[in-house]
Amino acid sequence: MSNPIVTRLYKHTLAAARRLDSSLLLHDPKFKISETRKFLRFVPQNLQGDEFLEEAENSTKKLSCEWLVRTSFLQAKTKYEAPTFTDNCFAAMKKLNERYDLIQSKPLTAFRKPRHIELSAGQIFRHKKYGYRGVIVCHFSGLPFPDPEFRTKWVNCWGPFEKGLDQAFYTALIDTKDRPGRMITLSASENLEPLEGDIEPVTHPDLPNYFEGFEFGHHRPIRKVYNDFPEDW
Repeated sequence: MSNPIVTRLYKHTLAAARRLDSSLLLHDPKFKISETRKFLRFVPQNLQGDEFLEEAENSTKKLSCEWLVRTSFLQAKTKYEAPTFTDNCFAAMKKLNERYDLIQSKPLTAFRKPRHIELSAGQIFRHKKYGYRGVIVCHFSGLPFPDPEFRTKWVNCWGPFEKGLDQAFYTALIDTKDRPGRMITLSASENLEPLEGDIEPVTHPDLPNYFEGFEFGHHRPIRKVYNDFPEDW
């Protein structure tokens, strides 16, 4: 792939990756790793073999946005067509710059999401019990009902929960293809299975209130949601 436009795009993406890596050095190392791994979604599917994913998981010392860009785009440029290369590069570069601007504008504490909250706003899941798909709108570190009487009624209706009430809970829009209407739920983490890869977007009439697009398997949060949950994307 010797197209000069593609080469220039790759260099700009690499520069954006280096800039974000420099910013992430100021944060907790675990945040740096989790932030970098999210960029795996921009890696073309035909590169995400066992060897690549294993290297990404085991390379905590060298894992960086620059490493991902180099490994996934430069070294494998003969394995896919130029349009795929440019689409992924453009999307990755946009997100690299977007994340850099947001991280520069907020204090470090804004990105300290509790570890047990594993899903993110915009992420698609399948409910383990009921089988429907949905997209996360917001999350809580525990059951978000302070009133004891209401908590008891809610748990009696939807529980019990094997992992208790201190696990993460998520508000979600449910795909109208699985549940017609305008269904919105609050679900415990133990009941949700995240979906990744080549998946279809969720359909729901309230999507525009929270999201402004869909790319690489995730719904893209609007600015307000993005600011409320800066570690999610």
